[in-house]
Amino acid sequence: MEDKDKEDYYVHGRSRSVAIVVRGGKILMERVFYFGREFYTVPGGGIEPGETPEQAVLRELKEETGLEGKIVKPLVTIHKDHGSSEYSFEVEVTEDQEAITGYDPEESTENPPLREVLWMSLEEISEKDRAFLWSYGLMQVNGFFDKIKEWGDEISYPFVKKKPKYLYHGSQYLFDVVKPRQAHGASGIESQIGIYAAATQEEVIPFALPFRFYPDEPGGRLERESNGMESFLRYGSINPNGKGYVYVLPADDFELIDQWQWLSRAEVKPVKIIEIYVKDYLHTIHFSEEAKEIQRELYGEAWEQ
Repeated sequence: MEDKDKEDYYVHGRSRSVAIVVRGGKILMERVFYFGREFYTVPGGGIEPGETPEQAVLRELKEETGLEGKIVKPLVTIHKDHGSSEYSFEVEVTEDQEAITGYDPEESTENPPLREVLWMSLEEISEKDRAFLWSYGLMQVNGFFDKIKEWGDEISYPFVKKKPKYLYHGSQYLFDVVKPRQAHGASGIESQIGIYAAATQEEVIPFALPFRFYPDEPGGRLERESNGMESFLRYGSINPNGKGYVYVLPADDFELIDQWQWLSRAEVKPVKIIEIYVKDYLHTIHFSEEAKEIQRELYGEAWEQ
């Protein structure tokens, strides 16, 4: 099923249940990669045949986050096209439980779309992703109406993330000066001309690792994704004895463009260049079976050791 058809089916074609779980003023969120883009959403999924919306929301919460929940109250029922509906519930979990990044049994385990489960404040969630929280009835959860009353009248909320003194940029190439270049991301915000950077070294490691096209010549192919420090190599290769570079950059010319990425449209001279070695990060790379075969062809059976 193509991404567009899959998105239409998920949004309009099936009935779903979702959970709003709040602890200490923070909302339980999931970072997911669906329909060719990354975004944040709440735990939930499709209602199975013979299952009630209440049963579905607790099952989905358990599968995706490892948490046993109890329904506090229903929040919203959204009537969708083709007779399907979406149900949201406020769900509580006991303080002694820790959320984990679980799974979606309907999706691939090799490159799962569920990337991370985390607790986030409203200020950490993009305005676009927040819109879905409001549609799911977040305003009805205790404390959030009072929080909204404290906000000003700006059209867009201000980012509360403070600019650090230094930012980090990852590249497999060595430069004296880092210059703006055309990016080719999954969305418009990730496809600008500029220098992309993050607030921590760990976040840019996947971009510093020297992944290669296969074959490494015109017409070769490279398919990979990143999730925090983890990388997913579907097709291509990486030299287990290779290295890359993390650039420590003054933050003066950078602006925050989303929840974690900073962008500069001017060239920047690094204050420090850190060499990283692939062998130290092989454990963070997930290889498809096809990529494993390519690795064995290029580097022998010992590449995994």
